[in-house]
Amino acid sequence: MTTPYHFDAHTPPRLTASMLRRELERRRARRQALLLYAAAVASILAGALVGLWLLPLVPRLALVFLSSAGLALLSCGAGGVLLYYKRKELFLT
Repeated sequence: MTTPYHFDAHTPPRLTASMLRRELERRRARRQALLLYAAAVASILAGALVGLWLLPLVPRLALVFLSSAGLALLSCGAGGVLLYYKRKELFLT
């Protein structure tokens, strides 16, 4: 039985130390961006929870917390959309 693939006909590209370093830096930058995004969302949720906690005690201050958390969540969502559509330029994927 013959196979349709010729494994001996193609040689893979040579890997150099600079190529591996570049790939490592790209993965590190991607991981840092995702961690920063997750930390931003967590801090926004914490602000919203503080706003909900303050709602019965100080309604005006709670409104400030909730509205700032809402605006920050909107901007964070816009940043997530931007990262999604620009990922090829930013992370060279």
